[in-house]
This record gives sequence, C-alpha cells and structure tokens, in this order.
Amino acid sequence: MESGKAPQHVPTSDAEAATDRAAAERQARHNEFQRGIDRVQAPLGGHRPNEPETESAILWYGRLRKIIRWARYALLVVLILCALYLWMRFEIFRIPTGYDVMAPSFRAEDSVLVDRMYEILPSYVERLHQGDVVLFVDVDERGGRREALARVYGLPGQRVDVVEDDGGEWRYVIDGVALPAYGPRPRRPDSPGVVPEGHFFVLVENDDAEAHAYDSRNLPGGFLPFDNVRGKIALGWGNPEAEPPLPAPGAP
Repeated sequence: MESGKAPQHVPTSDAEAATDRAAAERQARHNEFQRGIDRVQAPLGGHRPNEPETESAILWYGRLRKIIRWARYALLVVLILCALYLWMRFEIFRIPTGYDVMAPSFRAEDSVLVDRMYEILPSYVERLHQGDVVLFVDVDERGGRREALARVYGLPGQRVDVVEDDGGEWRYVIDGVALPAYGPRPRRPDSPGVVPEGHFFVLVENDDAEAHAYDSRNLPGGFLPFDNVRGKIALGWGNPEAEPPLPAPGAP
C-alpha cells in the first residue's frame, strides 16, 4: 500500500453496500446544500453564519418566492376579471354628427360613457332618478331601430301636466313643480297625465333641434318603456365648453 493514501473501504455484504450508498447520498445532499450556502453568502463577502440559521433562511426565501409567484398569478386573474367586467358593463357611445338634441349638456360628436348595467339587469332601471340622461332604442315608422338620448323628467306614478305661465307660454309641471323657463316646452297644450308603471317621461333639452328630437312628445303613448332603456350616461367628455346639465324637477 502506498503511503499517504487512505485505505478504501470495500463492502463485504449487501447491507454494507446499502449503507455506503446512503452515506454517499447524504454527502451529495450536503454538498448541494453547501453550494447553496456559498451562493447566498457570496454577496456578504464570504461570511458564513451557523448552518441551521442559513438553512432556515434558505427555506424561508424559497417560501417567499413561491408566495410572490402565486401572488402574481392571482393579480393577473383579478386584472383580467376587472377588464372583463368593465368591458361588459360600460360602452363608449359617440353622439352622431348633427344630433344636438341634448345641447348644451352633450353636443354632437361628443363621446359619452354608457353604463349598460341598466340593460343587462332590468331591475337596475328602477334606480334611475329625475335628471338622469339615458340612451334608449325604439322602432321608427319604417320599422328600423334607432338610438336616442333624453333626460328623465317623470318617474312612474308622477303626474305630468301642461300649464300656461304668465307670459302665455306653455310649460310642463311635474307633481306640482314647473320646469324652468329655459327648459323643454310642450308642443301642444295636452297634459300627458300620470306616468304609468314601467315607464318614464323623458325630454330632450334643445328644442331648436326638433327635427332630430325623439322623446315623450313624439313617443308612442307619450312615455318611454323600461325595456327600451339601453343604459345611463355615466360620464361625458369631448366638449370642454359644455355647460352643466339643465336642472330637472326633484334632482339634487
């Protein structure tokens, strides 16, 4: 035997061979663990704390990375669901050219954000208030569908009358409250009466655009059915000079 070399153990049985393999596996795991310690401690200038503390830090770091990875997946799912919800609920509607029936609140070629929840869930329509601007659809004389904008002035159960003011002008009076003098006016002195259940009394604001106006003054029966409401105008932009909406009776 050459001097300077440790004698090599030769297993004499299957049990000793299994023991040697287990010892080799432990040594391999220890070597892998030691390489992990070296990677962690490299930025610290080679400082090596106690092995149990380092092992705990490595395990904690691994758990933290796993938590961060799952948090990223969860955030991605939440963002996708939010985007899907917004896509289903809201719609951008561009007011057609020449359609100035809601001026000065909204002018032609303005873009408005329509809350379609009032179309998706019919029960939402009952939450509309006086003063809300709605996008609705109806069938014209030729059988075609048309979209229109109007402001809700009369709710189910409210009475709509037409009276003559001191200046000899006809004005709408809703539950005893007259519309402002600059508000929409009747085209004839007939009083619509009580708004039936499941309907609204709606008017446009710009009487000068009568050719394009479509509201309770020319709707069949004089009232807008709930089923025809597509949505409520939640936000409008596109005309920085637009004036605030005209006040509606009972609106805050």
